[in-house]
Amino acid sequence: MASNDDFLAWFKSQGGEVSPDVGIHVFSDEEGGRGLIALKELQIGETLFSVPRSLLLSPKTCELPRRMGEGDWKRFNLSKGWSGLILCMMWEEAKGAESKWAGYFPWMPTTFSTLMFWSDEELAELKGSGITEKIGKEDADREYNDRVLPAIQACVHVLALNVARPDLFLPSQAEHYTLQKFHIAGSRILSRSFTVHDLADEAEEAQAVDAVSEDGDEAPQLIESAAAAVPVANDRDGDVEMQEAHEHDDEPEPEEEEEDSDDEDERATTLVPMADMLNARSGFNNARLYHERDCLRMCAITTIPAGCQLWNTYGDCANEDLLRRYGFVDLVPLEDGTLGNPADIAEVKADLVVKIAAVDASEVQERIDWWLDLGGDDTFDIERTCDVPQAMTSFSKLLLMPREEWEKTQQKDKPPKPKPDTATLALAVKVLRARLAEYPTTLEEDEALFPTLDPATQWKKRNAVAVRLGEKRILTGTLRRCEEMERSIAGQGSSTKGKRKGDENGR
Repeated sequence: MASNDDFLAWFKSQGGEVSPDVGIHVFSDEEGGRGLIALKELQIGETLFSVPRSLLLSPKTCELPRRMGEGDWKRFNLSKGWSGLILCMMWEEAKGAESKWAGYFPWMPTTFSTLMFWSDEELAELKGSGITEKIGKEDADREYNDRVLPAIQACVHVLALNVARPDLFLPSQAEHYTLQKFHIAGSRILSRSFTVHDLADEAEEAQAVDAVSEDGDEAPQLIESAAAAVPVANDRDGDVEMQEAHEHDDEPEPEEEEEDSDDEDERATTLVPMADMLNARSGFNNARLYHERDCLRMCAITTIPAGCQLWNTYGDCANEDLLRRYGFVDLVPLEDGTLGNPADIAEVKADLVVKIAAVDASEVQERIDWWLDLGGDDTFDIERTCDVPQAMTSFSKLLLMPREEWEKTQQKDKPPKPKPDTATLALAVKVLRARLAEYPTTLEEDEALFPTLDPATQWKKRNAVAVRLGEKRILTGTLRRCEEMERSIAGQGSSTKGKRKGDENGR
């Protein structure tokens, strides 16, 4: 990895500007490792650094798509997903010193702590969590074999290109185009990229730039117009909507419109040197990236004391998403006295609700299809408030209602109202118990285990246990709440029956 001085020299030689009051610093692993530090007190609105748009790395700034030809670029589907950007990154790195970004690549990570690079034994620590189903390694392998590799081979062997370009991918550079290099480039995008709107043909106006994530997932930060007023300090809720890399609308669109849309979206996925330096921690965000016509500018959004780290935001991400996308978990003191992530969630699949409901198989599929056609969820997210999601209650009612009521509901074309009753609460209790049973360990076992794990030598297991703990605490809290509501409703029923009996005896 290049030295800090080498990187700064390259960055400034390409038109980047850095405040003399900002420096590169290696923090502890718990604080994210290498990041940026305030050398002097920084005031709200002060510019920390700026990145010229010419230094952004994307298929729009790389020469490769134009040298291959737009037709062939699209024919190999390189304008969709991250394939094109990954190929551009591999191509630029293969050029060595001839690349504009020659000073950037040596400074980027080549090893990752993200789940893509965990062994099966290490991933087994996450059994019970839905996180392992979101890693996407098989999808990434398929994208390499179906898009990137055929495009490279077509150039090398002069196969069916509109213009033969065997010089683009030299056999002597083959080591730069392996599947492993593809995974490294993809992990760099997943953990470091931004979605940047093109202002070349637009008037200077405020436009948000949302963070990118992998599943359509989602890099760190909101970019707004620098002409706008300075944001309120730590104003982070609702600002960042994580997008998934391969997210597509369910309903098909006309082919020409779909291609244009994909092109526009995926060309916006961009690597931003220096901006990807900032680490993130829940509640600590003190800097924000703004866009201007010719550059992206990072500014302080609160007063930053000397010696403090400059923190970005990855949005309100649960630990399972942070671990999958960035390779770390966020643990801060919570109101209940535990360490955890205030954005944690626990997922319950609709399939589990159907299984536990044990309804008539001849009718259930019809109701499920109707629910999905209305846009209903197939996974329910329970937050730290430990409230059963309204969608889960509505879906439970749909499964449990008698045939006559189901027919009336169909005619209304609206899902059942999500008001819990004894039947839905009883089902929720059974579902939550079954969901907790999917983990090989109990909440109490994990709470006893977590403090014994060394963050330096057992960090993977520690992070996995942190994810499990966050989910189990939510599931357990929700289970207890449902049981209390069950008892409360049952008590109200007994009280009502007693009152009626007394009224009858008094007549």
